[in-house]
Amino acid sequence: MFWFRTLLHTAGRLVATYPGTAKWMLMHGPTVTAALPILEAGIAVLRESGFGARTSFAYAALFNNAMLTVSLNDDRLQHEGDGPRDHATMMEEFRRMPTASPHAHDLGREIIGPFAEGGQTAVQTRWAYYDFVVDTTIAGLDASLRPTAG
Repeated sequence: MFWFRTLLHTAGRLVATYPGTAKWMLMHGPTVTAALPILEAGIAVLRESGFGARTSFAYAALFNNAMLTVSLNDDRLQHEGDGPRDHATMMEEFRRMPTASPHAHDLGREIIGPFAEGGQTAVQTRWAYYDFVVDTTIAGLDASLRPTAG
């Protein structure tokens, strides 16, 4: 799965430089001839890893999770500072929730706060989250190959 980790950590950052590309890829799939070598190599890696009949689902989960995250970031960038649901407003709403647990406030501080700050802090948080999504998807797929007890 090292192949996918390398591919997705590189591809996500490249695709993000062309807003809208991730969403297009989600909607149309790998239907361009230039994508065929990547598709074929990815399928081979997953088959060799033991996914068998679940290879297509594993491939889709890896790419969809990665591209959904980039697409969501594209949408956020398009709407930063736009109206009543921007990140700064969300942070203020989190602060005014008296019944929220400290853990809920942690979410606001650790995720929404950096987005509200904008600039390099938001960029770093976006990519930290993207890397987390990719690594967690790969770990989950790896775990699904292990036999379960009982």
